[in-house]
Amino acid sequence: PRVVLLLVPAGRPIDAACADLTKLLVRGDLVVDMGNEWFENTERRQAAFAQRGIHFMGCGISGGERGARIGPCLMPGGPREGYELLRPVFEKIAAKVKVEDGSPHEEPCVCYIGKGGSGHYVKMVHNGIEYGDMQLIAEASHVCRCFNLTANQVSDFFASCSDETCNDGLLGSYLVEITASLFRKKDDKMPSRALVDMIMDSAGSKGTGSWTVQQAAKLGVPCATIAAALEARYVSSLKSQRVQMNNLIAEMGATTSNGHVDSVGAPPHGWEEALKDALLASKLCSYAQGMALILAASEEYGWELNPADLARIWRGGCIIRARVLSLVAAAFERDASLPNLLLDPHVAAVLDKCTAGWRAAVAMAAQRGVPMPACAASL
Repeated sequence: PRVVLLLVPAGRPIDAACADLTKLLVRGDLVVDMGNEWFENTERRQAAFAQRGIHFMGCGISGGERGARIGPCLMPGGPREGYELLRPVFEKIAAKVKVEDGSPHEEPCVCYIGKGGSGHYVKMVHNGIEYGDMQLIAEASHVCRCFNLTANQVSDFFASCSDETCNDGLLGSYLVEITASLFRKKDDKMPSRALVDMIMDSAGSKGTGSWTVQQAAKLGVPCATIAAALEARYVSSLKSQRVQMNNLIAEMGATTSNGHVDSVGAPPHGWEEALKDALLASKLCSYAQGMALILAASEEYGWELNPADLARIWRGGCIIRARVLSLVAAAFERDASLPNLLLDPHVAAVLDKCTAGWRAAVAMAAQRGVPMPACAASL
């Protein structure tokens, strides 16, 4: 059988490609859409191809440029026969992580997700979790800058988050590591300035974050961290309105922005530990919300998804790869029927340990007028 892998924009381009392929493919062939797509569109195409005896799969892929070079995380969903046909290829190109039983063996960051559009659905939620994680990091960096830390000092803060002595190393992640590197990067045209200070504070979104929040509302799953992160992007995109508001407040004589951030003076004692506690606890909430949505969708759409498998394959290759995923995987391995990650005793213990610092960080920011919407929503 022939196999066609599609990496084209979602929507009409995929429909056009599928229309052309139906003229060329025969029974037993396989088409795999490896872009970001709304899961119901994937299931519609599966049904259309199935009438001709052709397999159609939706495969989420995460990893960016690095994933393209050394292996991404793959999330294939659809007919099991299609997965088995491509399994050797998927396992070869996927990122590899060490098996956590102490052996030297490695396992690929890919598994059969489930039936229907589950592969694209899981990738959608992966992106929603990523939205939450990125917003939490942005809020922590904002707090640091408001305490007049230089870009290099902010870099040191995030670098220390990955240290084994910090919350047992659970904050270590790809996003935290690249944030530490980002704040060290200098602008090519102005070497004395940090590159991050030269970038416009306005973010866009490609749709998967809003899809995640829409599904959360439809299925009645609270995803406060992810929703707050999405709304923060919307606010950031209203650059002209924010500038107008800033000028209006300035005319009223209130304290306004000094450069890129509000300066609120010297940080209070213990602020770093409190901020790290808040970052870890809120991060766990983001993962818990994403997993709860996946479990609700699995029941609603009859997909029989395994959250432990998802946590395992997310440990390498993908953007949200993080040490805390080992804790997540272990929680669902202990109890496959766990309705919410935060109900696992080991995860609850981590939250309990972080709670005092978490509350202190949110209060510290609120008292100084520094916004932490995702962190506060998590709390």
